[in-house]
Amino acid sequence: MFRVTAFSTDSERSIHMSFWSTDGSAIIMANLHGKAVERINVGRDENNLITQLTFDKSASIGLKDLNVTDEATFFTGTNAFGRSLIGAVTGDYGNADLGPLTPSGACKEDGCTGGNGTDPGRKNNLPICPNPSTNDNIYVTLAGGGLFVVDVKSTPMKIVGEYTGSEVNGAGCAGVQVDDTMYVDSGVSAGGAGANQSTFTVCELSKME
Repeated sequence: MFRVTAFSTDSERSIHMSFWSTDGSAIIMANLHGKAVERINVGRDENNLITQLTFDKSASIGLKDLNVTDEATFFTGTNAFGRSLIGAVTGDYGNADLGPLTPSGACKEDGCTGGNGTDPGRKNNLPICPNPSTNDNIYVTLAGGGLFVVDVKSTPMKIVGEYTGSEVNGAGCAGVQVDDTMYVDSGVSAGGAGANQSTFTVCELSKME
């Protein structure tokens, strides 16, 4: 059992969704109110049974300019079946990508300092779902619009593709891969996060990064 990182955002941290990487080597977590995506590395034995779960602080990627206010932790004890909990924390936030810019030099979230050109229309980068694909990338839907394609195998995880709010509407969640095409939905927000883009759409990302 883990508690994800608290960052310098209004609500600090929460988990909305987490997904397995397609090869089962990692659990990818959308730290919703932390505005970050974080990773647990999964260790397995020769029979493919899980032997260790390790939260990797070095793997974290912020979706805006962030500072750590409380580090990730794990809990010891037993579960409901009387079995011992397994877990560990490794890495260093100094190696994580917590800066304000994407590799292209654009602001991850609108209004950052030092971004090139105009704001990309990513108004509120609460990560909703880190949808996995078989090419070791995840497609991270954002509450206020836009989308990031993130390489989950790299440490830290890194942005390898980005979409603006005019390309992918806000308040999306689910995604599915069909051959070499990823489909993600966008929809009516239950809260105010994506309320200004509350139209249901399905986006076809036909050239997968």
